[in-house]
Amino acid sequence: MREMSVEDRRICRPLDKVLVAFAMVWGVQASALAAFNDAEVQALLQQRIDVEKRGVGMVVGLIDENGRRIVSHGVTRLKDGRPVDGETVFEIGSITKVFTAIALADMAEKGELAVTDPVTQLLPEQVSVPRRGNKQITLLNLSQHTSGLPSLPDNFAPASMENPYVDYTEQNLYGFLADHRLKREIGATVEYSNVGVGLLGHALAQRARTDYATLVRQRVVEPLQMLDTVLALSPSQQARLATGHSESREPVLNWDFDVLAGAGGLRSSGNDMLRFMAANLNPDETPLKAALLRAQSRQQLLGWLPAALPGVKLLWHNGGTGGYASFIAFDSKNRRGVFILSNVESGVDDLGIQILQGAAKAPVKPPSAP
Repeated sequence: MREMSVEDRRICRPLDKVLVAFAMVWGVQASALAAFNDAEVQALLQQRIDVEKRGVGMVVGLIDENGRRIVSHGVTRLKDGRPVDGETVFEIGSITKVFTAIALADMAEKGELAVTDPVTQLLPEQVSVPRRGNKQITLLNLSQHTSGLPSLPDNFAPASMENPYVDYTEQNLYGFLADHRLKREIGATVEYSNVGVGLLGHALAQRARTDYATLVRQRVVEPLQMLDTVLALSPSQQARLATGHSESREPVLNWDFDVLAGAGGLRSSGNDMLRFMAANLNPDETPLKAALLRAQSRQQLLGWLPAALPGVKLLWHNGGTGGYASFIAFDSKNRRGVFILSNVESGVDDLGIQILQGAAKAPVKPPSAP
Protein backbone atom coordinates (compact mmCIF):
# COMPACT_ATOMS: atom_id res chain seq x y z
CA MET A 1 0.00 0.00 0.00
CA ARG A 2 1.37 3.39 -0.91
CA GLU A 3 2.06 5.94 1.80
CA MET A 4 -1.08 7.89 2.62
CA SER A 5 -0.91 11.43 1.31
CA VAL A 6 -2.02 14.62 3.00
CA GLU A 7 -5.22 14.46 0.97
CA ASP A 8 -5.95 10.94 2.21
CA ARG A 9 -5.49 11.95 5.82
CA ARG A 10 -7.95 14.84 5.82
CA ILE A 11 -10.91 12.63 6.63
CA CYS A 12 -9.21 11.42 9.82
CA ARG A 13 -7.62 14.16 11.91
CA PRO A 14 -4.65 13.14 14.15
CA LEU A 15 -6.60 11.72 17.09
CA ASP A 16 -3.61 11.08 19.34
CA LYS A 17 -2.66 14.77 19.28
CA VAL A 18 -6.21 15.74 20.24
CA LEU A 19 -6.15 13.41 23.24
CA VAL A 20 -2.85 14.88 24.41
CA ALA A 21 -4.27 18.40 24.04
CA PHE A 22 -7.35 17.45 26.07
CA ALA A 23 -5.16 16.18 28.89
CA MET A 24 -2.91 19.24 28.87
CA VAL A 25 -5.66 21.85 29.18
CA TRP A 26 -7.98 20.10 31.62
CA GLY A 27 -6.76 20.95 35.10
CA VAL A 28 -9.91 21.37 37.20
CA GLN A 29 -12.72 19.29 38.58
CA ALA A 30 -16.21 19.54 37.14
CA SER A 31 -17.36 21.51 40.15
CA ALA A 32 -15.34 24.45 38.82
CA LEU A 33 -16.91 24.42 35.36
CA ALA A 34 -18.35 27.73 34.27
CA ALA A 35 -20.91 28.38 31.53
CA PHE A 36 -19.49 29.05 28.07
CA ASN A 37 -18.71 32.73 27.59
CA ASP A 38 -20.31 33.62 24.24
CA ALA A 39 -18.38 36.87 23.90
CA GLU A 40 -15.08 35.04 24.38
CA VAL A 41 -16.11 32.45 21.79
CA GLN A 42 -16.96 35.25 19.34
CA ALA A 43 -13.56 36.82 19.99
CA LEU A 44 -11.82 33.50 19.34
CA LEU A 45 -13.57 33.20 15.98
CA GLN A 46 -12.65 36.75 15.02
CA GLN A 47 -9.02 36.08 15.96
CA ARG A 48 -8.90 32.85 13.96
CA ILE A 49 -10.56 34.26 10.83
CA ASP A 50 -9.76 37.98 10.69
CA VAL A 51 -6.31 38.09 12.32
CA GLU A 52 -4.72 34.66 11.84
CA LYS A 53 -6.41 34.11 8.46
CA ARG A 54 -6.94 30.44 9.35
CA GLY A 55 -10.62 30.40 8.56
CA VAL A 56 -13.27 31.82 6.27
CA GLY A 57 -16.54 31.04 8.05
CA MET A 58 -17.16 29.22 11.33
CA VAL A 59 -20.29 28.20 13.17
CA VAL A 60 -20.06 27.16 16.82
CA GLY A 61 -22.85 25.48 18.77
CA LEU A 62 -22.94 25.69 22.56
CA ILE A 63 -25.07 23.93 25.16
CA ASP A 64 -24.79 24.54 28.90
CA GLU A 65 -26.95 25.66 31.81
CA ASN A 66 -27.82 28.81 29.83
CA GLY A 67 -29.41 26.78 27.03
CA ARG A 68 -28.61 26.17 23.37
CA ARG A 69 -27.25 28.79 20.99
CA ILE A 70 -25.18 29.41 17.87
CA VAL A 71 -22.17 31.74 17.69
CA SER A 72 -20.83 32.40 14.21
CA HIS A 73 -18.39 34.60 12.31
CA GLY A 74 -17.14 34.88 8.75
CA VAL A 75 -18.62 34.16 5.35
CA THR A 76 -19.61 31.28 3.10
CA ARG A 77 -17.00 32.22 0.52
CA LEU A 78 -13.93 34.40 0.85
CA LYS A 79 -14.87 36.41 -2.22
CA ASP A 80 -18.49 37.61 -2.47
CA GLY A 81 -19.75 35.30 0.29
CA ARG A 82 -22.60 35.92 2.70
CA PRO A 83 -22.36 35.65 6.51
CA VAL A 84 -22.50 32.09 7.89
CA ASP A 85 -25.21 31.21 10.40
CA GLY A 86 -27.09 28.23 11.81
CA GLU A 87 -28.67 27.47 8.42
CA THR A 88 -25.37 27.31 6.54
CA VAL A 89 -24.46 23.80 5.32
CA PHE A 90 -20.97 22.29 5.74
CA GLU A 91 -19.32 18.94 5.07
CA ILE A 92 -18.80 17.24 8.46
CA GLY A 93 -16.29 14.55 7.40
CA SER A 94 -15.63 11.82 9.95
CA ILE A 95 -18.33 12.95 12.36
CA THR A 96 -20.40 10.90 9.89
CA LYS A 97 -18.92 7.84 11.64
CA VAL A 98 -20.96 8.64 14.74
CA PHE A 99 -24.16 8.60 12.68
CA THR A 100 -23.14 5.22 11.26
CA ALA A 101 -22.57 3.94 14.78
CA ILE A 102 -25.97 5.16 15.99
CA ALA A 103 -27.62 3.39 13.05
CA LEU A 104 -25.80 0.22 14.18
CA ALA A 105 -26.98 0.76 17.75
CA ASP A 106 -30.56 1.29 16.60
CA MET A 107 -30.58 -1.93 14.58
CA ALA A 108 -29.11 -3.82 17.54
CA GLU A 109 -31.70 -2.38 19.93
CA LYS A 110 -34.48 -3.48 17.57
CA GLY A 111 -33.13 -7.02 17.35
CA GLU A 112 -32.24 -6.82 13.67
CA LEU A 113 -28.66 -7.83 14.36
CA ALA A 114 -26.09 -8.15 17.16
CA VAL A 115 -23.04 -5.91 17.30
CA THR A 116 -20.96 -9.07 17.70
CA ASP A 117 -22.18 -10.47 14.37
CA PRO A 118 -19.42 -11.03 11.80
CA VAL A 119 -19.73 -8.44 9.05
CA THR A 120 -19.65 -11.22 6.49
CA GLN A 121 -23.18 -12.20 7.59
CA LEU A 122 -24.53 -8.88 6.26
CA LEU A 123 -22.79 -9.04 2.88
CA PRO A 124 -23.56 -11.02 -0.26
CA GLU A 125 -22.51 -14.65 0.01
CA GLN A 126 -19.80 -14.34 -2.62
CA VAL A 127 -17.97 -11.55 -0.75
CA SER A 128 -14.82 -12.72 1.03
CA VAL A 129 -13.82 -10.83 4.21
CA PRO A 130 -10.30 -11.25 5.64
CA ARG A 131 -9.89 -13.28 8.82
CA ARG A 132 -7.06 -13.81 11.26
CA GLY A 133 -6.86 -17.39 12.49
CA ASN A 134 -10.32 -18.39 13.67
CA LYS A 135 -11.41 -14.80 14.34
CA GLN A 136 -13.81 -12.88 12.12
CA ILE A 137 -14.26 -9.11 11.89
CA THR A 138 -17.44 -8.11 13.71
CA LEU A 139 -19.63 -5.04 13.42
CA LEU A 140 -18.31 -3.95 16.83
CA ASN A 141 -14.71 -4.26 15.58
CA LEU A 142 -15.54 -2.00 12.64
CA SER A 143 -17.20 0.67 14.79
CA GLN A 144 -14.44 0.62 17.42
CA HIS A 145 -11.55 0.56 14.90
CA THR A 146 -10.27 -2.81 16.13
CA SER A 147 -10.84 -4.76 12.90
CA GLY A 148 -7.19 -4.79 11.86
CA LEU A 149 -8.13 -3.08 8.60
CA PRO A 150 -5.94 -0.13 7.51
CA SER A 151 -7.08 3.48 7.33
CA LEU A 152 -7.55 3.24 3.58
CA PRO A 153 -7.88 0.22 1.28
CA ASP A 154 -4.85 -1.04 -0.63
CA ASN A 155 -6.60 -0.39 -3.95
CA PHE A 156 -7.54 3.21 -3.18
CA ALA A 157 -6.39 5.03 -6.34
CA PRO A 158 -8.52 8.14 -6.97
CA ALA A 159 -8.74 9.56 -10.46
CA SER A 160 -8.49 12.98 -8.81
CA MET A 161 -7.41 13.89 -5.30
CA GLU A 162 -9.71 16.90 -5.51
CA ASN A 163 -12.63 14.47 -4.97
CA PRO A 164 -10.90 11.25 -3.89
CA TYR A 165 -13.76 9.04 -2.69
CA VAL A 166 -16.29 9.58 -5.48
CA ASP A 167 -14.98 6.76 -7.70
CA TYR A 168 -14.33 4.14 -5.00
CA THR A 169 -17.18 1.70 -5.62
CA GLU A 170 -18.72 -1.43 -4.15
CA GLN A 171 -16.72 -3.48 -6.65
CA ASN A 172 -13.49 -1.83 -5.44
CA LEU A 173 -14.39 -2.53 -1.81
CA TYR A 174 -15.20 -6.18 -2.42
CA GLY A 175 -11.95 -6.58 -4.37
CA PHE A 176 -9.97 -5.07 -1.51
CA LEU A 177 -11.60 -7.37 1.04
CA ALA A 178 -10.90 -10.44 -1.06
CA ASP A 179 -7.19 -9.63 -1.49
CA HIS A 180 -6.27 -8.02 1.83
CA ARG A 181 -4.30 -9.87 4.50
CA LEU A 182 -4.62 -8.56 8.04
CA LYS A 183 -1.35 -7.53 9.67
CA ARG A 184 -2.80 -7.34 13.18
CA GLU A 185 -4.96 -9.56 15.34
CA ILE A 186 -8.64 -8.71 15.21
CA GLY A 187 -9.66 -6.88 18.39
CA ALA A 188 -6.10 -6.55 19.68
CA THR A 189 -5.49 -2.86 19.11
CA VAL A 190 -7.14 0.34 17.91
CA GLU A 191 -6.16 1.47 14.42
CA TYR A 192 -8.37 4.22 13.00
CA SER A 193 -9.90 2.86 9.82
CA ASN A 194 -11.89 4.82 7.27
CA VAL A 195 -12.42 1.74 5.14
CA GLY A 196 -13.61 -0.15 8.22
CA VAL A 197 -16.39 2.28 9.07
CA GLY A 198 -17.19 2.72 5.39
CA LEU A 199 -17.63 -1.06 5.21
CA LEU A 200 -19.82 -0.92 8.31
CA GLY A 201 -22.14 1.65 6.77
CA HIS A 202 -22.38 -0.38 3.58
CA ALA A 203 -23.06 -3.63 5.46
CA LEU A 204 -25.80 -2.06 7.59
CA ALA A 205 -27.48 -0.73 4.46
CA GLN A 206 -27.26 -4.21 2.94
CA ARG A 207 -29.00 -5.72 5.98
CA ALA A 208 -31.69 -3.02 5.86
CA ARG A 209 -32.06 -3.58 2.08
CA THR A 210 -31.52 0.05 1.26
CA ASP A 211 -28.69 2.50 0.58
CA TYR A 212 -26.60 4.31 3.17
CA ALA A 213 -28.30 7.69 2.64
CA THR A 214 -31.73 6.16 3.30
CA LEU A 215 -30.44 4.14 6.25
CA VAL A 216 -29.12 7.22 8.06
CA ARG A 217 -32.15 9.30 7.17
CA GLN A 218 -34.60 6.73 8.52
CA ARG A 219 -32.59 5.62 11.55
CA VAL A 220 -31.07 8.88 12.81
CA VAL A 221 -31.84 12.04 10.88
CA GLU A 222 -35.64 11.92 10.71
CA PRO A 223 -36.14 10.72 14.33
CA LEU A 224 -34.02 13.66 15.49
CA GLN A 225 -35.64 16.09 13.00
CA MET A 226 -32.31 16.92 11.37
CA LEU A 227 -33.59 17.78 7.92
CA ASP A 228 -30.34 19.37 6.68
CA THR A 229 -28.14 16.33 7.43
CA VAL A 230 -27.79 14.50 4.11
CA LEU A 231 -25.44 12.99 1.57
CA ALA A 232 -26.95 14.64 -1.50
CA LEU A 233 -28.08 18.24 -1.20
CA SER A 234 -31.44 19.55 -2.36
CA PRO A 235 -31.46 22.79 -4.40
CA SER A 236 -32.33 24.72 -1.21
CA GLN A 237 -29.47 23.13 0.72
CA GLN A 238 -27.08 23.66 -2.16
CA ALA A 239 -27.92 27.37 -2.05
CA ARG A 240 -26.97 27.40 1.65
CA LEU A 241 -23.76 25.39 1.24
CA ALA A 242 -20.58 27.15 2.37
CA THR A 243 -17.83 26.88 -0.23
CA GLY A 244 -14.93 24.72 0.94
CA HIS A 245 -11.44 26.24 1.07
CA SER A 246 -7.88 24.93 1.26
CA GLU A 247 -5.49 25.96 4.04
CA SER A 248 -4.45 28.87 1.83
CA ARG A 249 -8.15 29.84 1.67
CA GLU A 250 -8.56 29.03 -2.00
CA PRO A 251 -11.91 27.55 -3.08
CA VAL A 252 -11.86 23.76 -3.60
CA LEU A 253 -14.27 21.13 -4.86
CA ASN A 254 -16.69 19.33 -2.60
CA TRP A 255 -16.10 15.68 -1.74
CA ASP A 256 -18.61 13.03 -2.79
CA PHE A 257 -18.74 9.44 -1.58
CA ASP A 258 -19.85 6.15 -3.05
CA VAL A 259 -19.50 2.91 -1.05
CA LEU A 260 -17.46 4.52 1.78
CA ALA A 261 -20.11 7.16 2.56
CA GLY A 262 -20.49 5.86 6.12
CA ALA A 263 -16.96 7.04 6.89
CA GLY A 264 -17.34 10.69 5.99
CA GLY A 265 -20.00 11.62 3.46
CA LEU A 266 -22.58 13.64 5.41
CA ARG A 267 -23.27 17.37 5.17
CA SER A 268 -25.07 19.25 7.94
CA SER A 269 -25.92 22.68 9.32
CA GLY A 270 -25.23 24.32 12.66
CA ASN A 271 -28.89 24.15 13.66
CA ASP A 272 -29.00 20.41 12.87
CA MET A 273 -25.80 19.73 14.77
CA LEU A 274 -27.23 21.63 17.73
CA ARG A 275 -30.22 19.26 17.67
CA PHE A 276 -27.85 16.30 17.42
CA MET A 277 -25.74 17.41 20.37
CA ALA A 278 -28.84 18.18 22.45
CA ALA A 279 -30.23 14.71 21.69
CA ASN A 280 -27.02 13.07 22.87
CA LEU A 281 -27.01 15.16 26.04
CA ASN A 282 -30.70 14.45 26.73
CA PRO A 283 -31.54 11.04 25.19
CA ASP A 284 -34.69 10.75 27.32
CA GLU A 285 -36.28 13.47 25.20
CA THR A 286 -35.76 11.62 21.89
CA PRO A 287 -37.22 8.54 20.17
CA LEU A 288 -33.64 7.23 19.89
CA LYS A 289 -32.94 6.99 23.62
CA ALA A 290 -31.90 3.33 23.60
CA ALA A 291 -29.64 3.68 20.55
CA LEU A 292 -27.99 6.91 21.77
CA LEU A 293 -27.29 5.44 25.20
CA ARG A 294 -25.89 2.25 23.69
CA ALA A 295 -23.55 4.25 21.46
CA GLN A 296 -22.36 6.25 24.49
CA SER A 297 -21.92 3.25 26.78
CA ARG A 298 -18.37 2.92 28.09
CA GLN A 299 -18.83 -0.87 28.07
CA GLN A 300 -19.63 -0.88 24.33
CA LEU A 301 -18.71 2.56 22.98
CA LEU A 302 -19.82 2.95 19.36
CA GLY A 303 -18.55 5.73 17.10
CA TRP A 304 -17.64 8.20 19.83
CA LEU A 305 -14.08 8.65 21.11
CA PRO A 306 -13.60 8.97 24.89
CA ALA A 307 -11.41 11.50 26.70
CA ALA A 308 -10.44 10.35 30.19
CA LEU A 309 -10.54 13.56 32.24
CA PRO A 310 -11.38 14.26 35.88
CA GLY A 311 -14.94 15.10 36.81
CA VAL A 312 -16.50 14.76 33.36
CA LYS A 313 -17.86 12.16 30.92
CA LEU A 314 -16.51 13.63 27.73
CA LEU A 315 -17.10 12.04 24.31
CA TRP A 316 -15.92 13.62 21.08
CA HIS A 317 -15.13 13.24 17.39
CA ASN A 318 -13.64 15.38 14.67
CA GLY A 319 -13.69 15.43 10.91
CA GLY A 320 -12.14 16.92 7.84
CA THR A 321 -12.51 16.85 4.08
CA GLY A 322 -10.78 18.75 1.29
CA GLY A 323 -12.29 22.10 2.24
CA TYR A 324 -13.93 21.69 5.66
CA ALA A 325 -13.15 20.86 9.29
CA SER A 326 -15.43 19.90 12.16
CA PHE A 327 -15.29 19.06 15.85
CA ILE A 328 -17.84 17.98 18.46
CA ALA A 329 -17.45 17.21 22.16
CA PHE A 330 -20.01 16.86 24.92
CA ASP A 331 -19.97 16.11 28.62
CA SER A 332 -23.06 14.08 29.49
CA LYS A 333 -22.32 14.28 33.21
CA ASN A 334 -22.45 18.07 33.34
CA ARG A 335 -24.84 18.58 30.41
CA ARG A 336 -22.67 20.77 28.20
CA GLY A 337 -21.23 20.51 24.74
CA VAL A 338 -19.59 22.36 21.87
CA PHE A 339 -19.26 21.79 18.14
CA ILE A 340 -17.50 23.73 15.38
CA LEU A 341 -18.12 23.73 11.63
CA SER A 342 -15.57 25.46 9.39
CA ASN A 343 -15.25 25.85 5.62
CA VAL A 344 -11.44 25.70 5.61
CA GLU A 345 -9.63 22.36 5.73
CA SER A 346 -7.39 23.44 8.64
CA GLY A 347 -8.42 21.48 11.71
CA VAL A 348 -10.41 23.16 14.47
CA ASP A 349 -9.69 20.67 17.27
CA ASP A 350 -7.48 23.16 19.09
CA LEU A 351 -10.22 25.78 18.94
CA GLY A 352 -12.79 23.36 20.33
CA ILE A 353 -10.47 22.43 23.17
CA GLN A 354 -9.76 26.10 23.83
CA ILE A 355 -13.49 26.75 24.19
CA LEU A 356 -13.81 23.79 26.55
CA GLN A 357 -10.81 25.04 28.49
CA GLY A 358 -12.51 28.39 28.99
CA ALA A 359 -15.51 26.59 30.49
CA ALA A 360 -13.15 24.64 32.73
CA LYS A 361 -11.84 27.76 34.40
CA ALA A 362 -13.39 28.55 37.75
CA PRO A 363 -15.76 31.54 37.52
CA VAL A 364 -14.26 34.77 38.79
CA LYS A 365 -16.03 36.00 41.91
CA PRO A 366 -16.22 39.73 42.64
CA PRO A 367 -14.40 40.83 45.80
CA SER A 368 -16.60 40.85 48.88
CA ALA A 369 -17.57 44.15 50.40
CA PRO A 370 -15.30 45.30 53.27
